[in-house]
Amino acid sequence: QGPQSPCFVKTWDGNTAYSFVQNGTLATIEEELKIPIFMVGGMKAADTLINYQVEIETGNFALISKEGAGKIVQAGYLDGKRMTDTLLLNIVRIPALADTDLLVHVKLMVAAPYNAVVEGADKLSFLRELDIIIDDMFPTPVNWQIPEQYLGTFSSKKMRIISQKLTENYNLSGTWDEVRNEFNALINNGQGQEVGAMLYDFLEEQKRLGTPVLERNGKEMRGGRL
Repeated sequence: QGPQSPCFVKTWDGNTAYSFVQNGTLATIEEELKIPIFMVGGMKAADTLINYQVEIETGNFALISKEGAGKIVQAGYLDGKRMTDTLLLNIVRIPALADTDLLVHVKLMVAAPYNAVVEGADKLSFLRELDIIIDDMFPTPVNWQIPEQYLGTFSSKKMRIISQKLTENYNLSGTWDEVRNEFNALINNGQGQEVGAMLYDFLEEQKRLGTPVLERNGKEMRGGRL
């Protein structure tokens, strides 16, 4: 039996990343991530109580609805009857995620002697500190090149607009799987020009309103030829 030490489970959800696009819907505003905390090495005495705190670091605290650095987001304990716990981490779909992924660094703070370094096989599965990558960027559909003449060069922002229009026009739920399947079906049925028209009409409407859609580089978004 190794040293006692509360740790995060490394594969907390089979991954150390969360994508609002691929895990949520277009309407998702925030999400609660559940990260297991586990007592490595077991509990030697039933009446032992080990307190912990979880501190978080990130470059943009709006992502977790916090301000300032080194915020304590949760405090708890483990004992002989409570060998596991869960960090509930609320993340917010902020605009910055549409252009780049952001790192959330969570750190389990435990007083000695329960802060021993995890060694051996347990080191592969349990960590005192964990990095989680959060993003809100759309992947490129595998068949984008087929209707590219109607849609123009791919960008995540452009795909977001197309996804919104497909969701509205075809009464979709807004999940990426549904949007991707509808997009692929239209393209495979030779309706790429129809998708291009949806994009064109939206971009033209925004120009008429005096709010042209700009790409990440500041240039006006353009579709293809119709």
